[in-house]
Amino acid sequence: MTYLEFLLLFVILPTSVLIICGLLWSPQEPKQPNLRSRHWTAVLILVGIAFVWTTPWDNYLIAVGVWHSPSDRILGTIGYVPLEEYAFFLLMPIFIGAILYLILQKARVHATLWRQPQKRVRWIVSITALVCFSGGVVLLVKHPNSYLGLTVVWFLPALFIQCIFDPLGILRNASIIVPATLLPTVYLWAADSFAIASGIWTFDSTSLSGFMIGNLPIEEAFFFFITSLLVAQGVTLYHSLFIAEKS
Repeated sequence: MTYLEFLLLFVILPTSVLIICGLLWSPQEPKQPNLRSRHWTAVLILVGIAFVWTTPWDNYLIAVGVWHSPSDRILGTIGYVPLEEYAFFLLMPIFIGAILYLILQKARVHATLWRQPQKRVRWIVSITALVCFSGGVVLLVKHPNSYLGLTVVWFLPALFIQCIFDPLGILRNASIIVPATLLPTVYLWAADSFAIASGIWTFDSTSLSGFMIGNLPIEEAFFFFITSLLVAQGVTLYHSLFIAEKS
């Protein structure tokens, strides 16, 4: 199976089905006004951010040999990254957004609390982020090509920005964010496991810790978790900005 065939079968097809289901499913009493237009605006914004944020990171990973996709499985590259990988950057937020849209048909987003001081919880977020980021730096000092270290150092700042913006708002909307994170995470773990088993991409063992979930490196599992969380949390935070406090 080529990388393009993988995208068609495991990403584009299920995303299309989810979007169609979301368009056809219109509750008699929608939980949020203007949900559809606001939701897909947020998703498209995150598509752009994800593409810009992930491109240099992934180019570096391939350049130093963390992962590789055989030339006979891809159409070509821009820089070091396969064309299909760029498409994956764009499709992942749409896939996660489609799952979140179905969840929002029945769930209600709580209004943002970002204007409230939230001093204590923001301090907790800041200290936790600093400790985790420092851990990533230590990993890179000891192992410069550590996949886990590179992922933590690159993506944790984006997660920190979201969490410091409205930590209490995130907690209030956890019943939405948690399933919207875990459902795509588990699916993408399974899809990625298939891709690895099929030889669509491979990893340099020296960049990995050795901990596996089946044939899935724990670093790869963490990558899909943190990116799913970033999308689910980001879109939910965007919705919360438009919700009146009384809701």
